[in-house]
Amino acid sequence: MRLIPALLLATVALPTLPVFATAKTAAAAPRGTNEQRFAALSQRYIDGIARFAPTYGTALGDHRFDDRIGDVSAAGRAAAVAHDRALLAELATIDRKQLGREAQVDAALLDNALRYELWQIEVLKNWRWDIQIYNDQAGGALYGLAARDFAPWPQRRRRQPRGWSACPPSSRRRAPRSCRLWCRKSTPPPSPSRMAV
Repeated sequence: MRLIPALLLATVALPTLPVFATAKTAAAAPRGTNEQRFAALSQRYIDGIARFAPTYGTALGDHRFDDRIGDVSAAGRAAAVAHDRALLAELATIDRKQLGREAQVDAALLDNALRYELWQIEVLKNWRWDIQIYNDQAGGALYGLAARDFAPWPQRRRRQPRGWSACPPSSRRRAPRSCRLWCRKSTPPPSPSRMAV
């Protein structure tokens, strides 16, 4: 889904862009050179990951939406498609030949990632038949908060996702138990370095 292309793009885009810039900030950037336009477009893609796939946003280090899971409703998919189509249309207006070599590679990766995401939603339609998508969201959301020490444990625990009702009923049967167990824990999970091998 979004994780692999996002990580590839983030390794280049995030060090050069403000990590917590909002879509409004990126959109308000003056239309300058192709490099600047592509940098703003890349940042909007990274911001979209955090908004539309919060679990992946957490994995990238963006903690604005830690308390959410992705919106898997028809409206959520429609919003993701509109976002991806808008980015793809803007990417088409950027003259890639005028970009530096690294940005040309990033533009090709971004183009491919956007087309793949659209293909998954509109053609493959794996949201209809692949329950693992929903299990990954639920488990990944909790794991992303528990496994990384970006904040004290009580603060990370308060950020647990509250969007379980968005998951399909077959997935909800499993997720709430995990969530209840998570909520009851008063101590952080053991770190991998302290686990017996």
